[in-house]
Amino acid sequence: MIRQIDILEYGPYKNYRWVDIFGNDLDEGFGCRNIIYGRNYAGKTTFSRIIRSLELGKPHKDFNNGKFIITLDDGKQITELDLDDGPYNIRVYNADFKKDNLSFLYDENGEILPFAILGEENIEIQYKIEQEEKKIQEIREKLYNPDHGVHKKYNDNRKFLDKLEKELSKILREKASQIRNNPNLFLANQKKQYDIRDIEQEIPFANSSLEEQEKKELENTIKENIKEIVPQCSKLDFDYMELIDKAILLLSMSLKPSKIIESLANNNDLQEWVREGIGLHKGILEECAFCGNKIDVSRWEELDRHFTREVEEFTENLEKLMDKIKEKKEYILNYQLPFDKYSFYSIFEEDYHLIERELDLLKEEAVSELDEVYRVLEERRKNLFSTSNMLRKDGDINLKANKLLSKINTLINKNNEYTLKYTEKQNEARKKLRYDEIYRFKKLINYEEKKAAIENQRNLLQEINNEKEKLEKIEKESLLKKAELEASLKDEKNAVKLVNNYLKSFLGHPELYLDIEEEGASKKISKFVVKRNNQKAKNLSEGEQSLIAFCYFLATLKDISNIEEYTIFIDDPISSLDSNHIFYVFSLIDSEIASKNYKQVFISTHNLDLLKYLQKLTKPTNNKKYNNKYYLYICSLKS
Repeated sequence: MIRQIDILEYGPYKNYRWVDIFGNDLDEGFGCRNIIYGRNYAGKTTFSRIIRSLELGKPHKDFNNGKFIITLDDGKQITELDLDDGPYNIRVYNADFKKDNLSFLYDENGEILPFAILGEENIEIQYKIEQEEKKIQEIREKLYNPDHGVHKKYNDNRKFLDKLEKELSKILREKASQIRNNPNLFLANQKKQYDIRDIEQEIPFANSSLEEQEKKELENTIKENIKEIVPQCSKLDFDYMELIDKAILLLSMSLKPSKIIESLANNNDLQEWVREGIGLHKGILEECAFCGNKIDVSRWEELDRHFTREVEEFTENLEKLMDKIKEKKEYILNYQLPFDKYSFYSIFEEDYHLIERELDLLKEEAVSELDEVYRVLEERRKNLFSTSNMLRKDGDINLKANKLLSKINTLINKNNEYTLKYTEKQNEARKKLRYDEIYRFKKLINYEEKKAAIENQRNLLQEINNEKEKLEKIEKESLLKKAELEASLKDEKNAVKLVNNYLKSFLGHPELYLDIEEEGASKKISKFVVKRNNQKAKNLSEGEQSLIAFCYFLATLKDISNIEEYTIFIDDPISSLDSNHIFYVFSLIDSEIASKNYKQVFISTHNLDLLKYLQKLTKPTNNKKYNNKYYLYICSLKS
């Protein structure tokens, strides 16, 4: 119980000390029932605010720096520094209670609307609800304004993006159809269709155009039919080194007749002519086929001594070798590759022609060398007994022939591999031609610019969508917060019943009452219609507002179960009331507070009529402490 109070600094109070006025005797402190009288602005309400700060456990917003010391009956002291230890078991009715617990709403003309919000917590919650509603309205204005709202901007930009995308898609779809119907660009085998998805996938790879020659080769590849496998060329038989070796051997041999016929030895042509004649006449004709004279035995003997058996064998070997050289030459001259250009795909046509030209050059070189060997052998045949020119043996032809053979077989391998991968090669050719077509198409329609415009528009739309989602999230959060606040509103229906009972039974105002205004899915009641004679009341007087506020304060006391532990402070309960209501208010205080076993009661007033009544307050029936004395303080509490 509060016994004394020192107010060091609090509003109008400056160095107000209890001992300076009442002395040190604690018995002279506050009692269980205390009546404080003073004129207006004497400091009664400020005193009540100090006590209410104990109830709330925090300083009054206008007196954050206030300093006071409250001494309890056990000697314990409470200062402004101890407010955090609260709230304490105190209930205070003053102007702040009315403001904090009854919120009368006003219209734009300043007239009171017929709605009241009851309860300090409910008023604070309702304020937060109104703030959320204001926030929601602002968000919805930004979102849904028909002229410049984010939703409109989003929809307009979405439509524009759709337009750009549809225009490009139409062009791509038409081009895909053209590609699908061109066998040089697409062949329906593994995939039946070539559509917009395919062209969109291939556009990033179409980065350059083909040269005309390459394009022509690829088109020829597509037109070609599959080729047969070409057998390997096992040997290019241009080797005649053995013939040269035999020629060198024959040319190195020297011949010596047993007896030379000078006329023949000195004339190679004549000697050759005679030698051939011997073959035509000996053992065949007895007379010379040229002159008709008979060839006698001595002439044959003479010729045999000149053309010995050794000479005949040498000549025969020489002629056989010359025949073989002629055969080799004919073979080389008539040699053809075992395939023609039609055995190869068009992409290898140039390689084939190069091999043909190299083969012709090799044949020319080989024939030229064989001709030279033949010429030397022919000279020796004409001059059997003369020293012949020696031949130079050169193996380049074999080396060149082997290299050419390797080129031929390499080309054959490539061609055969191409045959084995024929479908794959044609598909690759079509793909290259298709990429070339797509690249030219991209340039023609300014594809990159169109894609950039679409991407820029998509980014802009994403920015607008981010803003939209952000605002929608805030709206959703505010709606949820508002719903949570509405759900947390304290149901004041029981308090309203008590208020109406007080107005009707104690205050003589049956025509004035609160009616329920239900709202929200939670059905929590925070607003009430103020009615007068069953009609919504308007322009409530200050006195009527005070009556409702005081009745509500009394109603809030009904939730206290341990009233013996509570201190009640009532500051000027008849403010703005006429004299007809003073007794009614006294009756309520007497029956609902003074006669109850509250631990301590303070009542302050400036009204002498109420003061007169207050001295007749009913005493609690079982509160023996301090002999139930009433303490009357008649003074200005300010220093």
